[in-house]
Amino acid sequence: MKLHKSLFSYLVVGGLAAVINFSAFGFCWQLMHLNYKLAISIAFILSVMFHFTANRRFTFQSQHIAVRLQIPRYLSMVAVNYVVTLIVMQVVVEILHLSPYLGTVAAIGMTVGSGYIMSRYWVFV
Repeated sequence: MKLHKSLFSYLVVGGLAAVINFSAFGFCWQLMHLNYKLAISIAFILSVMFHFTANRRFTFQSQHIAVRLQIPRYLSMVAVNYVVTLIVMQVVVEILHLSPYLGTVAAIGMTVGSGYIMSRYWVFV
């Protein structure tokens, strides 16, 4: 698959995952009044489930490869991105005293590039 096509598809899937993440965070934080750390964790999990499935099927078209080979690599990538997400949220909310929504956007922005590189060359191969 050509780089520009997979990158475009990755960005579209990522955009949809970001909408899921942002919406779930807002629902958990504002409507359910959960702590922002729990809310971002729930949102992260929901968006990751969508992200894996959509990238596996559409972006990298690797559904012919055994999922048992991809999941451990994907979960490793997710673990790295989750730690980055928590650090960014803590800096934005507790140090800079800005909105958790801004922290969510910043965290997503911080994980896009590394996620694509790891997905293309390590997870979905």
